[in-house]
Amino acid sequence: MLLSCPEDSAGALMTTEYASLPADITAGEAVTRLRTQAPNSESIYYIYVLDAERKLVGFVSLRDLILAKPTALVSELMQRDPISVRVEEPRERVVEKLARFDFIAIPVVDEHNRLVGIVTHDDVLDAVRQDATDDAQRIAAIAPLGESYLEAALVSMTWKRGVWLTILFATAAITAMVMARSPITHAWLIAFIPLVIASGGNSGNQSATLIITALSNGDCKLSDWPRILKRECVLGLLLGALLAMPGYLLALVYAPGPVEALVIPLTIMGVVMMGTLVGSLLPLLFRSIGLDPALMSNPFVSAIVDAVGIVLYTAISLALLG
Repeated sequence: MLLSCPEDSAGALMTTEYASLPADITAGEAVTRLRTQAPNSESIYYIYVLDAERKLVGFVSLRDLILAKPTALVSELMQRDPISVRVEEPRERVVEKLARFDFIAIPVVDEHNRLVGIVTHDDVLDAVRQDATDDAQRIAAIAPLGESYLEAALVSMTWKRGVWLTILFATAAITAMVMARSPITHAWLIAFIPLVIASGGNSGNQSATLIITALSNGDCKLSDWPRILKRECVLGLLLGALLAMPGYLLALVYAPGPVEALVIPLTIMGVVMMGTLVGSLLPLLFRSIGLDPALMSNPFVSAIVDAVGIVLYTAISLALLG
């Protein structure tokens, strides 16, 4: 069963080492049976009650069994209609249920409601930790290592890092070619290029990271894109204004006059708004076509914002300075 389950399903997380009892025995008999089951069970805080066909009909806690009268039936002590997960349910659903109901373990059933295993909180914790590690590596444009840093082979790590470094290099080369063709000749404008580009790229990567985590946590769906677009437009405007004010004051120190200095705040407003929009929409686009948004978004956000930011900077400079 475990080998046939998809990697990110409840079945892949579960263990088959659990304690179970029939409903028609007494609490005294149940405790005696548990003494033989306990050494082979991963958790006996909850004991699952099964019928003759191994269908899950309820559960009883070990505490209730010990405190009950020895003659009380398990059917009288158990809680019916237990919350469970299907064996094919995705890992995220299992994590959500364990967190919502604060369970130590949750039963896993098949399509006939037969108990096939349990998922414990420590199994989920390991899975969540691994997912967080993989996501952090993807956001840094590294294919997940799948093993510890010191154990990963150098050739494998070179490939997983090198592929995306090559892609980032190519996108940076596009930006360099755009800059090489730019007609900007004022020295003070050239000095502000890194500031303008960084403002757009940083805002875009912030938006991409927020949307990626919201998609992962189930806080938003692909169908929420109009609402996301509206929010990011407003955020881009507010963030752009926030950065444009110190940008204008800094430009006044180097620009020939206050009108010429307007190039910097206007460009910052534009690239920050563009960065937030691109950063929020690219994860949704990649998710819609089946690609991993965490692995794909940030490199492309930087590439698009850098290249278009230079074009925008040039256009505003020519409009104001001629």
